[in-house]
Amino acid sequence: MAITRTYPPEWESIDSVDESIIYSIRERIGDRPELNRYYLTAGSDNIAKYIMPDNVTFNDNGYRFWPYHLSIDDTTVASGVSILNYKYMNFDGVEENLTESNLDFWVEVFYLSDFEIWTAYLNVDLTPYVRKPECITETMEILKASVDLLPALRASKKDYFYANKRVRDNDTEYERSMMAGADPLKDLVASLQKELDALIEKCNKKLYMDGYRLE
Repeated sequence: MAITRTYPPEWESIDSVDESIIYSIRERIGDRPELNRYYLTAGSDNIAKYIMPDNVTFNDNGYRFWPYHLSIDDTTVASGVSILNYKYMNFDGVEENLTESNLDFWVEVFYLSDFEIWTAYLNVDLTPYVRKPECITETMEILKASVDLLPALRASKKDYFYANKRVRDNDTEYERSMMAGADPLKDLVASLQKELDALIEKCNKKLYMDGYRLE
């Protein structure tokens, strides 16, 4: 049986948002949400790893997430959950003690939230780069927001891409390091910036009179 969304996406809580723009930016920067599932049985040692001492807050270390499908003792939870810093789900007022319940939580995991992406898009200002603001397109603004967001995304992945790390797996220990010279997000920034620069150049080569383009 396919899992379906039962908890509203974050973008629905943002005023005057265009979810298609958020989706377009996510596609360009490579931050597509992934689904993580937590199937936790009441009273188990495993459930104690994720439920904080207050018994009503769920957390999974460094993951940033938004609820997708939440079920407590086979009852769907579609509202009333507080999301704190995208790292904690607080069920105060919904459940008295999560450790005494069977939990089936599906959450969307990401590096940048819908709000952060939308805010970056709203803060885009390309007017200093063009002769006529009329030629600025939505695609250009999406590209600029993507370029602006990538440094934050790169910083969030520094331990994964950009740092030597010693890892232990049971009795085996090994060191993971970035491939020499590899910097995938830096290359992506350069590629998106080049695409944006080409559109800006094309924009500046157009002549406008009373809102009409003259060929």
